[in-house]
Amino acid sequence: MNDDAEIIYSTPFPGTSSIPVSIPALQPQPVVEKPADYVYYERRPDDLSSDARARATAAKVKLQSHYRHALEMAIDLNIRGAELERSLAGVPEERRLREIRRHTRTQSQFLRLRRTKIGLQDFRTVKVIGKGAFGEQIGCHRRLR
Repeated sequence: MNDDAEIIYSTPFPGTSSIPVSIPALQPQPVVEKPADYVYYERRPDDLSSDARARATAAKVKLQSHYRHALEMAIDLNIRGAELERSLAGVPEERRLREIRRHTRTQSQFLRLRRTKIGLQDFRTVKVIGKGAFGEQIGCHRRLR
């Protein structure tokens, strides 16, 4: 494989054709000499307890899942933007800008909604359905902000 080549990633979505996303290939980093007082850390996972290894593995899986999901969302967002640009190719400039602003506003609202934490203050109690040893069940309506 050529070192100057680009890596092509594509994420197919149901009902759509995959659009390749190109990312420049990583260049090898030059070797840097370490200072004389540099402390080398030697990892010895066998010295850890099985509980600590299990927690570390769970944390690693959670972080990988989080960043994989974030990357997929970013790629999806870029693909939708590219598809919108392609679909608006023959449209007059004023309408194209209006559609792009509408799309951007919709995406912004969606991302803001994803970051919003939901709490009890976001709901209005309609009726207590039941009470038990583990708490109570409440019928409620969501309040609009």
